[in-house]
Order: sequence, then C-alpha cells, then structure tokens
Amino acid sequence: MRTAQGPKALFLVTTDPVGGVGRVVVTLARGLRERGWHTQTLFPQFSVTEEARAWCRAQGVDIEAHSAVPHILAPHRWRDLPRLVRLVRASRADVVNLHYGGGHISLKDVLAVRLSGARRCVASVHHPVPWHVAGERKRRMTRLAGMLCHVVVANSRATAEVLRQAGIPEHKICLIPCGVPQPRNRPSRVEARQRLGVPTSAFVVSTLALLVRDKGIGDLIEAMARVPDPGGDSRLVVGGDGPARCELERLAASRLPGRATFLGRVPDTADVYAAADVFALPSYLEGFGLVYIEAALHGVPSIGATVGAVPETIHDGETGVLVPPGDRAALAGAIRRLRDDAELRHRLGAAARARALALFSEEVMVDGYLRVFQAARTQANGSPAASIAADLT
Repeated sequence: MRTAQGPKALFLVTTDPVGGVGRVVVTLARGLRERGWHTQTLFPQFSVTEEARAWCRAQGVDIEAHSAVPHILAPHRWRDLPRLVRLVRASRADVVNLHYGGGHISLKDVLAVRLSGARRCVASVHHPVPWHVAGERKRRMTRLAGMLCHVVVANSRATAEVLRQAGIPEHKICLIPCGVPQPRNRPSRVEARQRLGVPTSAFVVSTLALLVRDKGIGDLIEAMARVPDPGGDSRLVVGGDGPARCELERLAASRLPGRATFLGRVPDTADVYAAADVFALPSYLEGFGLVYIEAALHGVPSIGATVGAVPETIHDGETGVLVPPGDRAALAGAIRRLRDDAELRHRLGAAARARALALFSEEVMVDGYLRVFQAARTQANGSPAASIAADLT
C-alpha cells in the first residue's frame, strides 16, 4: 500500500512515550521519515501527557493517543480486538510495527493486525524477561504470535535467546540493537558541574533512572558509603523521579550526608552525564540500558549489573565494569577502582564512546529497521522471512 508520501509504517507502542521503549520508537519514527517513509506513532491513551507530547514534538515526532492501543500492564481483551482491527485498517499502513517493553508478544494484538488486512506485521521485543518469571501462558502466547508475525525484532542477543526459548523460529528473529541519537550538546565538565552545584574538583558518580527499587539506587548509595572518602570529595548525583525518591533521599541523608544531590526529573540530561567521572546504574532488571549508551556518547564509562542485555551494552573491562546484581561490596570495589585510576576511567570512556558510535547509533538502528520493512514489503504473501532475518543477524 503506497501513498503520495511514500510507504507508511504504523507504530503501535504498548508503553509510555518517555520511557526507554518510547524513546527508541520516537527516534525510529523520525529516522524513517527522514528516509522517505510516512509514519504514524500511537501510544495507549492514558499514557500520553502534554509533557510527553511536547517532548516528542521537540524530537521532531508528533505522537497520538488512542484507546484501542492497549498498555502492556493492562488486559489485552478479546472484546477489544475489533476496535484495534478497525484502527489498523484505517491507517492503510504498509507495515505495522508492534513494540513491547516486556519479553512477550500479545497474540490478540498480532491477530488484530493480520485480520485488518495489513500487508506486514513486525513485532519488536525490548526486554529479555525469563519465562520462569513471565510464565508459561505468556510463553505459549508469544510462540503463537511469533508464528503470525512476518518478522520479530530483538534488541539484544539476550532478548533473541528468550524468543527462541518461546519457540519462535530462528529464521523469523532479527537482531537490531537500540539506537541512541548523538547528544545535541556536550557541555564541559566544569560547565555541567557549575549548573548542578557540584564541586568542580569532586569525584562524581552520576545515575539517571525512574526511582524504583529495581533500579538499584539504594545499593548505589550504600556502596558509595562503603568507599573510603576521608576528604569528602566524592559526590553522587541522582537524576530522575519516582515512587522511591523520598525513601532514597532519606537513605542518602543518613549514609552520604552532604554528598548526594537529587535532581528530580531532568528535561535535558546532558549535564548529568557531562558532570560525571563515572555513570552507575546497578539495576536488578534492565531490558537494554539506553542510559549506558548515552553516558558512553559523553565519553563516560559505566558500572552496571550482569542482568538482561547490560553485558551487551557494557563490555566488562573494556567500556565499563560489570558487577553481580545486589552485590554492594563488588559495586563499592568498582567505584573505588575507577576513582583511584583516572587513566583507566579515561581509557574505558573513550572505548565506550567509540563502540557506541559504531554499534548503537541512531543511523545503525534506523537502517536495520528500514531493511526489514523494505524486505517485508517486497515479499510475496505467505513467504517466509528467512531472507530478512539472515541478512541482519
């Protein structure tokens, strides 16, 4: 189905616009439009705030909210399927791209796309949730949904392995890592610290996340407290907001008195990264870890935990340091090691930036999706997607 504006991709996103998945889709929509595609980007209705619309518009993408697009945390009910069929049919899209922040694919969503008569259905999965956590029902649902998709995109090898374990055929799985736009500005360390009120001579560990327990910020505070700091020169800068913020602020006041700064929601994150000697986010759950790539683009090495796809975004000892999740002693040791070895920090930061530019750029991601979409459009109905997957893996 071709329009005067070129081929069309419809993005149906089951998460919030300003989370990691939403940011990836907005980047992808902008990149495809720049390459001649018409795009339409829809999110669940209750997840789209005016703030989210404004942020997306600043990235060059207008998003829409629609009640027929189910949120990943809401029930995907059979009675809602006809509304989604009508929505997809009215879009007249050449390719419909479903995005899931969890590790499973909704069978009802894929059925709606196929019943709408859309030419091609591509599902993108953004988190390698193990099946013993997600459950056998979701594993079976994902296997059936994957059979009905023309291509299933995994954002990491870890996610691809989870999809294989679900029973999705190898020839349908394509690996396309998430892409991160280069920062529009790279402030100097001095400028960033002045704006954040951090001493220019301090050793600064920055973190940026939704403040919930699974992000491991409490572990980071405890680990920082374990690192000897007789001169009081170490600082922790925490960007982001969330339900655990008050609890974390109390913990920091007790364990790091006068040495922790909570910034709340940060519209422009450049200063958080530029001010840092090290970026640390020891999450218990992490689908990909865009923040590690963003830190890398500022030349800052990261400390992360060995969960999800983090070992793919951080190469231990080459672009940063990995520690076991919840291991505060190991986390403290990694912080101390990087604090005491400036040469190591600089070497890891430079390698992280080079790797991010080569593997995790906006251009690499958009080109990968463009090849998938174009190949899917040119295949005859019912033919396998083996040639697409083989070309990209």
